[in-house]
Amino acid sequence: MKTIIALATTTLLVNSALMQPAVAQRRTGNQYSVMGENEFQVEVQFSLFDKNNDGTTITNSAIDKPNSGIFKGAIENYKSIRADACRASDASIFPCNSGNLVGKYFFDDSGFLLLKNVDTTPLIVGNGDLYTQFIPNDPLFGGRDSIGYSIFKSGETATTLSSYRLDFLILGIDKDKAINDLSYILQQNLFTKSRVFKTDFNNVRIALGDILLQNRFEEDIKNIPEPQAITGVFVLGAFGIMSFVKRNKKRATKL
Repeated sequence: MKTIIALATTTLLVNSALMQPAVAQRRTGNQYSVMGENEFQVEVQFSLFDKNNDGTTITNSAIDKPNSGIFKGAIENYKSIRADACRASDASIFPCNSGNLVGKYFFDDSGFLLLKNVDTTPLIVGNGDLYTQFIPNDPLFGGRDSIGYSIFKSGETATTLSSYRLDFLILGIDKDKAINDLSYILQQNLFTKSRVFKTDFNNVRIALGDILLQNRFEEDIKNIPEPQAITGVFVLGAFGIMSFVKRNKKRATKL
């Protein structure tokens, strides 16, 4: 009997060790503000992530095509917005006067763009997919190769929400990673180094608006222990105890 109790206790201890509380992990994301061609009004905002809400890494769905990439769910909270960026002429206006003037715009101490006159009722489009593509001999960059970034609404490819071009050769950026590695795109902040790409009445051109980093943030992710693994240990422990009891019964019968 003492041996049975010992076996049961051991099984419970092993299970308790496996059933540790969920370990909190974090995912990082960048929020961007896309300027209009007047170069002071923000027209679009979106966030870029390299992990889903459950912590799974967003991978390239077009791995069979080395010169293009599809990252489903990489874009979150895409919205059309109207807000004015804080510029040099706004030095006496709050919140602009609380920041630091860098180039044309005021940024806060964390390096994020300061906004004023923010529209409180933006048009929320939702989440989207990021498509990447190598573009050889791009006429928009004097015939140099470039990389195109396009954002589509999740699960849809009929209408492009917005498009950008990256002059990676001039900037010394790794072409393959800028196409196939979402973490690289996020960590190297490649959207702020890209240009807005527009088509107006069949006139393809690079727009004047900048893409500025609006925010960088982290969110908690909870990893839940695998229930199948824990159940398996319980079953194995139960079978072990049952087998031990049967063997002892047989010995007692023989005696």
